[in-house]
Amino acid sequence: MARRYVNVSTADLDVLDESEDSSAEGIGEKLLISKENPYRKRLKLWNTVVAIVQFISFAALLTISLVRLSDAKHVGLWLDVDRGMAIRDLGTYPLFATLLPFPFITAIFHLLARANVDDYYNQVLNNGTNRLRWIEYSITNGLMTFSLCVLAGARGVVLLVVNLLANCLMQAFGYFHENLVHSQPPGSRTPKYILFGFLPWLQTWITVITYYAVNFSTATLSDGFAIIGSLLLSLAFVFPLVWYYGKPNFSENNYRLEMMYIFLSLTAKLYLDWTVVIGNWVETS
Repeated sequence: MARRYVNVSTADLDVLDESEDSSAEGIGEKLLISKENPYRKRLKLWNTVVAIVQFISFAALLTISLVRLSDAKHVGLWLDVDRGMAIRDLGTYPLFATLLPFPFITAIFHLLARANVDDYYNQVLNNGTNRLRWIEYSITNGLMTFSLCVLAGARGVVLLVVNLLANCLMQAFGYFHENLVHSQPPGSRTPKYILFGFLPWLQTWITVITYYAVNFSTATLSDGFAIIGSLLLSLAFVFPLVWYYGKPNFSENNYRLEMMYIFLSLTAKLYLDWTVVIGNWVETS
């Protein structure tokens, strides 16, 4: 089994109790089990805050959607398209059905992290990995991908399934990259999984942008803001990967990396949900 790269910063040492084991791995073990670690306390606080914000967002979106149910934005789905005409039409569905779930699901995962499910604090602060995050992204970013595709006009079921699978593949490569990077010192790391993960990301956004360009004349202004803004926020998720690439595996760096993902995720989800909902509200008023 590969030996995981472990290192500890001066800041880490300041929060440790005295221990006879002064090796890097021994210090790491002691650091992780300490509930007094300041980074652990901050993560617990921020996971709580973000879970509350996401629950409030979900409740508000649900209320608005139910109150304005008759004005809800509906999109069609179909199995095939022949010469630009939909065949085997599957009917329509209210877009909020795929927009509403992901803030609720995100909130649940933040509460799981707060409760230290999957040894969250140890995994994040010592190993720099968070399996819960990648599982959550596979679900919530899948719903976001589905919503963005149908907003752009890519509503064929086969194409939607392909993009959902591409999202799962992208998150898997993100998880592999995170584990690889945090198991090696900076000079020995390789970006191969970032490059592999870029391919399904590119495939998804080529689909969204191509269909949006084709349907631009009939798309609403809020649809455009939702799609282009989400693309820019999606690109922003590259920053934590690049930022950490040359950093040593210190708990301070791991904490900052996790906080970047927490706030990027919060921003992306609030942006897409509220841009579409408020835009639809304005356009139907």
